[in-house]
Amino acid sequence: MPYIPPNIVAQAREMDLLTYLQNYEPQELVHFGGNTYCTRLLTLLLCKKR
Repeated sequence: MPYIPPNIVAQAREMDLLTYLQNYEPQELVHFGGNTYCTRLLTLLLCKKR
């Protein structure tokens, strides 16, 4: 198993699923209304808390 620096692990733990999809796979998100999104292929609803 490769060594991963603790600061990289900490950064990975800070990101939630919605943020990941917005940054790296925005084509998979469909704006549902307000702060709510769903994924294009899955029946998953995501809400961004304020």
